[in-house]
Amino acid sequence: MLGRHTRISMIVILAALLLHIACSPANRYRVLTFFFDGVPAPGSVPKIGYARTGGDVSIEDGDSEAVTPIVALIAHAPFRENKCGKCHNPETGGLFRSVEDGLCLTCHAKPQSQYTYVHGPVAVNACLSCHHHHTSKNKHLLLNDDSTMCFQCHDRDDLGEGPHHQVDDARSCTTCHHAHGGSNRFFLKPGQGSEP
Repeated sequence: MLGRHTRISMIVILAALLLHIACSPANRYRVLTFFFDGVPAPGSVPKIGYARTGGDVSIEDGDSEAVTPIVALIAHAPFRENKCGKCHNPETGGLFRSVEDGLCLTCHAKPQSQYTYVHGPVAVNACLSCHHHHTSKNKHLLLNDDSTMCFQCHDRDDLGEGPHHQVDDARSCTTCHHAHGGSNRFFLKPGQGSEP
């Protein structure tokens, strides 16, 4: 039978050997999967705060190769700060309450009380119709850019007549209109004209 010191020495040597073998990500993955189930493969878990987008990028040495550029994401503050417990129950992982039942209003001001006229999705707490709950490449955690978001529900043909609604890709709808609501029927920002 091996003595206590011999067993400890063997464990230390085995641990050192395993650490030496596990230097590369591929070796580390093999060693970890030997002992644990569910270890993610190297490179399979994206870093929080970045998103991959498609496209070709030229490499500095002149060779062109299809690579996936990384774009910085805007993150919801509790998600960025790893404060999941602001929205999620730590025991179950589920939300404390649904978005429609006012989860977002726990931290964000209730827009309905700020405006005379309220945008439909805002009125029914359908925040996720326009915003992502964790991260987005668009400002205000929008699912898409401003105008694309608006035209998912609103038809260009329904826009009022006049030069102010000429198709202009450089200008978004939110240049003139509040997204959540306003003091007039069309949510116009001050100085943007009046409703017809």
